[in-house]
Amino acid sequence: MRIFITFILLLITIGADQYSKYWFVQHFTLHESKILFPGFAWTLVYNHGAAFGLLGNGFIWQKVLLSTIAIIVSAVLFCLIVNQKISKLERVAYFCVCAGALGNLIDRIRQGYVVDFIDWYYQTWHWPAFNVADILICFGAFLLAVSWLPFCKKSAHT
Repeated sequence: MRIFITFILLLITIGADQYSKYWFVQHFTLHESKILFPGFAWTLVYNHGAAFGLLGNGFIWQKVLLSTIAIIVSAVLFCLIVNQKISKLERVAYFCVCAGALGNLIDRIRQGYVVDFIDWYYQTWHWPAFNVADILICFGAFLLAVSWLPFCKKSAHT
């Protein structure tokens, strides 16, 4: 039952990520930016590399490498989520990283790049644009770090 529920939740979460990317591609042109308030804008960009555009010079082996890593990491995390005796906090952390990795993997396989649209900036300095999948990965990593804190070790395993 845990496998089925996890799978359905992954589909819903990945679907939300994919829909957000689809929506921005349909409503924005590449590099179009709409400022919502100072320091935050919607800006459509295509990331051909990994985090922060690293490895983004378009070589096919880089896309294959990034996709292979995402598949392996997602498979391992899915197994941890459904099979291991881990805390709820760790389960949510692994779920978020897995969903985010799969969301970006779908873009990379389907299009050869990842759609990003969230732009935080200060004056002329811009943090690299990101998306819902990236938020999930970062939030999952944060939760995993929190789960390693001594006071979280007492949490009940399920």
